[in-house]
Formats: sequence, structure tokens, C-alpha cells
Amino acid sequence: MSGMIESVALVLEVFIFLVSLSNLFDRRLKFSIYTVMLIAVYLYVFSAINNGDYPAYISFFAYLAIIVYCLFVYKVNIKVTLINFFLAFMIGGVLQLVICIPVYYLHNEEKSITGFNGLFVNIISVVVLLLIRDKIKFNRISDFIQERNWIIKISFIFIVV
Repeated sequence: MSGMIESVALVLEVFIFLVSLSNLFDRRLKFSIYTVMLIAVYLYVFSAINNGDYPAYISFFAYLAIIVYCLFVYKVNIKVTLINFFLAFMIGGVLQLVICIPVYYLHNEEKSITGFNGLFVNIISVVVLLLIRDKIKFNRISDFIQERNWIIKISFIFIVV
């Protein structure tokens, strides 16, 4: 049962990422064969990592698949794709963190976010993201960063260091 819960939580997690990306590219999320393949790759890689079949650094391939997905589906250059990739990662992470903190302290006896608690955090994150996606235009953040090359250079230095 816990394997199924973790799989659903992973699908919701990649959905958060896909909705964030579609908002950053200022487009609606459309399900295509590329979207299904991306979800399958993400689910396979992270399920294998969680089961101990692969080491954690293999997650690089799931993130690389997301970048390739963006290049194929949104047809923009690599600079815009990487900016939006990192922004989507930050949006999803901050959203999950904000929701995770009250769940951790109020709803959890074991003091960990796994199983049902992780699933609950991802469900709430998806609902919140779907509610705010039309009200908050994340693509404006992306455009702002693209217009200011110094922000990109400083960010690149922090990533390298």
C-alpha cells in the first residue's frame, strides 16, 4: 500500500512541476505523448531511487528529461528553458515547504513527511497551485530575470559554488 501512496505522491509532485512550468511559459498545460513519457520517466526514476535500486544522483536524468520536455513542447531557447526550470523548481519547493510545515507539526505523530502525510502535502500543493495559477502570473518573474542578465550571472555563480 505504501508503494502506491508514494507513486501517487510522485505523480502529484511532477504535476506541480508541470503546472508551474506551463505558467512560467505562459501557456496551458496540455497532455500529450511527451507529457505521459515525462511522467513515466519521473515516476520510474524516483520510485527506483526510493526503493534503493538506484543511487540518488540518478535523479539528474529525471530533471534532464524535464528540460528536454520543455525544449520539445515549449520550443524556446535553452536560456529561457533553464531559467523557467529553476523557477518552477523553486515555486514547487516553496509551495510544498509552506504546506509541509503545518502538516508536520499538526497532523503528524511520527514527525516525518512520508506516506499519507507526503501525499496530503502534494494534494494540497496541487489544489493551491491550480487555484493561484490564473491569479499570479509567474511568467512575469521569468521575464524580469531574462531582462536582467546580471541576475542570471549571479545565480550561475551561486549554482557553481
